[in-house]
Amino acid sequence: MAAMAKSTGPRSVISNKGYGQYVLAGLYRTAQVGVVTPLHDGMNLVAKEYVAAQNPADPGVLVLSKFAGAANELDTALLVNPHDIDGMARTIAIALSMPLTERRMRWEAMMVKLRAARSSAGLPTSSTPCRRPISTRLCQNR
Repeated sequence: MAAMAKSTGPRSVISNKGYGQYVLAGLYRTAQVGVVTPLHDGMNLVAKEYVAAQNPADPGVLVLSKFAGAANELDTALLVNPHDIDGMARTIAIALSMPLTERRMRWEAMMVKLRAARSSAGLPTSSTPCRRPISTRLCQNR
């Protein structure tokens, strides 16, 4: 996943190494743009965790492969074809310049679907975006 830092202007962090849950949740929370682009179905949990980790007052934008299974559920993400490099670059530029009101609208729509899925699975839901104990502290401190 690539992350664009909010505090210092656009900066990419691309990594294939593993991170602990606290660090990963923090990276998701601070990323202005989350880019999740599998070439076939996969990485659904990564996309959903990115959305759930966002600050409701200033959420980031999810750029998601149209091939990911989560693309059907997270349909207000910016969907891309990962084989189209120029299209991905344009979409990331759109994400970086997206107004706050549109970011909130897209994030809220995705959270409604994520909460509904939790509820239908019999899992507890909450009004806070982060419900996993591992990331609750991060969600409250941003």
